[in-house]
Amino acid sequence: IDFVTVTALHPCEPRADLYPSTVTFANGTYDWGLTFDGPERASLIEQTVDDIERILTSDPIGFDGIGGICDGSLIASLVAARLPPNSRVNFYINMCGGPWSMLPESLQTEAAVTIPSVHLIGKKDEVFTWDQLRSIPAKCKNPVMVLHGAGHSVPLVSASITNSVEATLREADIFAATKVHLASSHGSADEDSASGPGGRLTAVAEGSAP
Repeated sequence: IDFVTVTALHPCEPRADLYPSTVTFANGTYDWGLTFDGPERASLIEQTVDDIERILTSDPIGFDGIGGICDGSLIASLVAARLPPNSRVNFYINMCGGPWSMLPESLQTEAAVTIPSVHLIGKKDEVFTWDQLRSIPAKCKNPVMVLHGAGHSVPLVSASITNSVEATLREADIFAATKVHLASSHGSADEDSASGPGGRLTAVAEGSAP
C-alpha cells in the first residue's frame, strides 16, 4: 500500500505533555483544529475537512482508502461519513480515534460511515476511555474491531491485525464492485469507483502533526 500523509493546516503550540518529540520539529507543529478553543474552532475543523476532501477528489491517481490515528482518525471518520456515492474511497482504518463528542455540534453529522472499516484499539490506551474509543466504531456500519495489548499508539503487527485488515480490504473490493454494478444499472458507471483498495491510503496523522 502506498501511504500518503496529509499535514494539518493550522499552526499550534507543541504538546510536549502528549507528544514529547513535537518540541524538536524545526518546521513547527500543526493541528486539525480540534485542540483550539473559541468561536473559530468549528470553522478551523471545517477547513481541515474541506482540504482533505479536496485532496481526495483532485489527486490524479486517486485514493482507495482513508485512515488516521488519534485526532486524525476522528477527522478521517468525518470525511468518510461525508463521502459522495461515487467516491472511489472504499475503506477506512481507525487507530485509537477519539469520540465524536470532540467535534462541534454543527459537524456531528447523523450520517454513518458505510464503507468497510477496521478499528485498532489499545487495551492500555492512556488518552481515551473504552466508551470514548467505541464512539467511532459505533458510527460505522459493520465495524471490525481489533483489541491489541498496546496503548495509544500504532500497534505492532500481529496475526489478528493482519487478518482483520486483509478481511476489510476484501470487503472493500466487494463494496467497490457493488457500487459499480449499481451505477451501471442506472447508466452512470464511474470507472474511478471500480478500482479496488490495492493502491493508496490517505493517512490523516495524529493531532499536532508536523
